[in-house]
Amino acid sequence: MSTDTIDSSEHAEADKLLQSVTDAVSDIGLTVSRATYTSAYFIAYAAVFSALFVARAVPKGNAVMKGFADGGRAAKTVQA
Repeated sequence: MSTDTIDSSEHAEADKLLQSVTDAVSDIGLTVSRATYTSAYFIAYAAVFSALFVARAVPKGNAVMKGFADGGRAAKTVQA
Protein backbone atom coordinates (compact mmCIF):
# COMPACT_ATOMS: atom_id res chain seq x y z
CA MET A 1 0.00 0.00 0.00
CA SER A 2 1.25 3.44 -0.80
CA THR A 3 1.25 6.43 1.51
CA ASP A 4 -1.07 8.30 -0.87
CA THR A 5 -3.75 5.60 -0.55
CA ILE A 6 -3.62 5.69 3.23
CA ASP A 7 -3.77 9.46 3.30
CA SER A 8 -6.75 9.65 0.94
CA SER A 9 -8.68 6.96 2.84
CA GLU A 10 -8.00 8.74 6.12
CA HIS A 11 -9.13 11.98 4.52
CA ALA A 12 -12.35 10.30 3.33
CA GLU A 13 -13.00 8.93 6.82
CA ALA A 14 -12.40 12.35 8.35
CA ASP A 15 -14.85 13.90 5.87
CA LYS A 16 -17.47 11.28 6.77
CA LEU A 17 -16.94 11.94 10.48
CA LEU A 18 -17.21 15.69 9.99
CA GLN A 19 -20.44 15.28 8.02
CA SER A 20 -21.87 13.01 10.73
CA VAL A 21 -21.06 15.56 13.44
CA THR A 22 -22.51 18.39 11.34
CA ASP A 23 -25.73 16.42 10.79
CA ALA A 24 -26.00 15.58 14.49
CA VAL A 25 -25.57 19.21 15.54
CA SER A 26 -28.19 20.28 12.99
CA ASP A 27 -30.62 17.63 14.28
CA ILE A 28 -30.06 18.75 17.88
CA GLY A 29 -30.75 22.37 16.93
CA LEU A 30 -33.98 21.38 15.17
CA THR A 31 -35.08 19.32 18.17
CA VAL A 32 -34.39 22.18 20.58
CA SER A 33 -36.27 24.59 18.31
CA ARG A 34 -39.31 22.31 18.13
CA ALA A 35 -39.29 21.76 21.90
CA THR A 36 -39.09 25.51 22.52
CA TYR A 37 -41.97 26.23 20.14
CA THR A 38 -44.14 23.48 21.62
CA SER A 39 -43.46 24.63 25.18
CA ALA A 40 -44.30 28.25 24.36
CA TYR A 41 -47.45 27.16 22.52
CA PHE A 42 -48.75 25.12 25.47
CA ILE A 43 -47.92 27.84 28.00
CA ALA A 44 -49.76 30.46 25.94
CA TYR A 45 -52.69 28.11 25.34
CA ALA A 46 -52.97 27.29 29.04
CA ALA A 47 -52.83 30.96 30.04
CA VAL A 48 -55.49 32.07 27.54
CA PHE A 49 -57.73 29.05 28.16
CA SER A 50 -57.56 29.55 31.93
CA ALA A 51 -58.33 33.26 31.66
CA LEU A 52 -61.30 32.63 29.37
CA PHE A 53 -62.57 29.83 31.59
CA VAL A 54 -62.48 32.04 34.68
CA ALA A 55 -64.01 35.00 32.82
CA ARG A 56 -66.91 32.89 31.60
CA ALA A 57 -67.42 31.23 34.99
CA VAL A 58 -67.93 34.56 36.81
CA PRO A 59 -71.36 36.17 36.37
CA LYS A 60 -71.26 39.26 34.14
CA GLY A 61 -73.12 41.80 36.26
CA ASN A 62 -70.98 41.75 39.40
CA ALA A 63 -68.17 43.95 40.69
CA VAL A 64 -65.42 41.53 39.66
CA MET A 65 -66.39 41.60 35.98
CA LYS A 66 -66.87 45.38 36.06
CA GLY A 67 -63.38 45.69 37.55
CA PHE A 68 -61.93 43.43 34.85
CA ALA A 69 -63.62 45.47 32.13
CA ASP A 70 -62.50 48.82 33.59
CA GLY A 71 -58.95 47.52 34.09
CA GLY A 72 -58.85 46.23 30.51
CA ARG A 73 -60.00 49.57 29.13
CA ALA A 74 -57.46 51.43 31.27
CA ALA A 75 -54.65 49.13 30.07
CA LYS A 76 -55.63 49.74 26.43
CA THR A 77 -55.60 53.50 27.03
CA VAL A 78 -52.16 53.44 28.63
CA GLN A 79 -50.76 51.18 25.90
CA ALA A 80 -52.00 53.41 23.06
